[in-house]
Amino acid sequence: MSRIEEQNKEIAIAFWGKALNQQNFDVMAEILSPVYSYNGDPSSLADNKEWVISLHSQHPGLEFTIEDILAEGDKVAVRWRLNAPANGATSAGWQTGTNILTMVDGQVITNWQNGTTSPSWTPP
Repeated sequence: MSRIEEQNKEIAIAFWGKALNQQNFDVMAEILSPVYSYNGDPSSLADNKEWVISLHSQHPGLEFTIEDILAEGDKVAVRWRLNAPANGATSAGWQTGTNILTMVDGQVITNWQNGTTSPSWTPP
């Protein structure tokens, strides 16, 4: 595996661990390109920050776990699990998904995702 592929994996790990789990928006700003798109649609840093804040607000204690990560060239594939404990208004559950990220110069420019949820999961 090339050094760039290793760096791209580290960026993906930081995105799920620091930006999504810890709500570290400085890391998110470093990782997401100004031309970032999610499933083909432009997605700004502000939009992503709002989504993460909303997700944590609706599901306190949620945690993403990377189950598998692979890198080849400028692409990183991540299979993840999101666990959310029960909290009054929502029920406990999980969601899994797979993302394929395209990286350029140490930033994510595209993110394609698919996923599934447990029957008890209440998505944001």
